[in-house]
Amino acid sequence: MNTDVRLCFVAYQDNEQDEAGDTLLHTFTKPLWTPCRPYWFYFHGEIAGQPSPSTSPYFQVLLPDCHTASIDNFNWPWYLGRWENNSTYLAVHNALTATMVIPSWGRYVFQESRPWVNGWNIYRYGMLFDTAFIPNDAIIDKATLTTYFTTPVTGIDHIAVVNAPFIHDPPILGDYGYIGSQTTPFLGWWDKNEWHGTDWYTIELNEEGRNHINMKGVTRWALRAGGDALSIPPPEGQWGVILWRKPITLNLEYHIPCP
Repeated sequence: MNTDVRLCFVAYQDNEQDEAGDTLLHTFTKPLWTPCRPYWFYFHGEIAGQPSPSTSPYFQVLLPDCHTASIDNFNWPWYLGRWENNSTYLAVHNALTATMVIPSWGRYVFQESRPWVNGWNIYRYGMLFDTAFIPNDAIIDKATLTTYFTTPVTGIDHIAVVNAPFIHDPPILGDYGYIGSQTTPFLGWWDKNEWHGTDWYTIELNEEGRNHINMKGVTRWALRAGGDALSIPPPEGQWGVILWRKPITLNLEYHIPCP
């Protein structure tokens, strides 16, 4: 570069492309640049070992201050359930309170139909994450939930992530109805066709979900079976998932814009 017709008056560094020889594609590996510091670069090269008489224009790059984080949900071992015989689906679905708040090895997120007793059960689960450490000016680029699913007795259903900013810790019976009132827009949606057996699964949060991350305190969401979230009665049996008593992890990729 020091022999180029254009001179650089700051520190410079030449970087050879990663590929050997003359190529149509050129890959350059740079060390981690300081975030929010401007860098300038241009390309010059050789053809058959001889310097090319032409070079590219100058380019400027300003890398944002990028971060990743993983946060486990609070120790919330309860799930909320409504269990009724001789009732109707809508009566159970739209009820304002749960009939039980249950601590268990597994957290239920499913609907159940028991037609021989006109019985319906619906189970919902809340999640709380401490996200107060995220700077207020950060932009969330990607957010996912990682959780461990197994199947209830009958089969798998889709899972919806809904906003639930006023659920309690520990939960109260009224949280069942409050979660039930939180429907669209969903913050994320796990498709049952991804099921491949008891295992870890990832739910990606959409833009609405990323926008509902509380950078000033605790982010509070809930999981509902897809049929529950869409008010669709299940066929006979249990349909949804069971969460093993393992942490649900919120994984974040975010950046802080340069001033």
